[in-house]
This record gives sequence, structure tokens and C-alpha cells, in this order.
Amino acid sequence: MGSDPSSFCGKGQIISQLNENLTIENRKKIIYHGYDINVDYLKIVKQITDKMEFMGSDLHIGDLSSFDDILPKDTKFDFVTCTNVTHEIHPQKFFEIIIGVLKRLNEDGQLFLYDMESLSNPELGALPLKANDIKCLIEVIFKTVGSDFKVSPSTWIHRTCKGWSLFLYKHKHKF
Repeated sequence: MGSDPSSFCGKGQIISQLNENLTIENRKKIIYHGYDINVDYLKIVKQITDKMEFMGSDLHIGDLSSFDDILPKDTKFDFVTCTNVTHEIHPQKFFEIIIGVLKRLNEDGQLFLYDMESLSNPELGALPLKANDIKCLIEVIFKTVGSDFKVSPSTWIHRTCKGWSLFLYKHKHKF
């Protein structure tokens, strides 16, 4: 069985970089699961993944709040990335979605979160979070499940905005 990453895929800008950053041998070990609400984005990602020579790919359309219900309950991932996604998660669904993703990780699985602290043209309902906001929210999740683990997001200065990133490792927590 290959490495099983999942991604909230957007237009595939991140996954397309794997061609530059992974050898063909490593790409052939990947079963890629992409997830997005926009059918047009998934069509673009399908074209990208077809060229990547992954072991397999499985693309799903749906609202992020139904992520945990789209795949069979026993589907687990080595790596999940949510890049420029958290600002689109409705605050009432944030905890449920993050805990659902963490439960889907293999024992050594990782969740990578990245987002911008501000958006120049935010979508309707977008809620950008600052690094300290995400730190507090994730620590509340950990406290809720009985962990006192503290998180420390990295911050990134870009030309037009500031961003943050955070790795969460399943083996450090029991979800």
C-alpha cells in the first residue's frame, strides 16, 4: 500500500509542485485523495494528478463539513493538508472538522494547516485567523480531548500578507 495523503485541493497549485519535489518512484507510492466543493477545481486537479503518475487518485466533491462522511469510516491517511482552507470553515463546524480529520490519520499521520492572516479579496463569509487565533482554537480542541499539548504555529511574511502554518502529529494525541 502506498502513502495515502489527502488534500482539500482547490485548483491543485500545491499538488502540482510534487512533480518538482518528489521523484517518480516516490510519486508512484502515493494514493492521492482530493476534496473540494468546486467541480471546476476538481477537473483541473484531475488533469494534474493524471500527469503525476500516482499509484492512484480519488477526487471528491462536497462541502468541507461533510468530509468525515464522504469516505468509508475505515479510510485513514498518512498526511492531510489544509492549505488556505481554515478561513473558509464556518466557526460552528471548525472543531468537528479538525477532530474528524485528526481521527482519519494513521497512527503516525500528520495534519498540515496553512492559511493567511488577511485576504485582499475575501470570499463572502471568509474568516481569516491570525496565528494566535489558530493556536488558541487548536489548544481548545486538545484540551477537550484530554491533552495539554501546546501548539506553536510558524508565521510567514509574504509580499502582500502574513500567513501561518502548523503541523499536528497523530502519535502525540489520542483522537
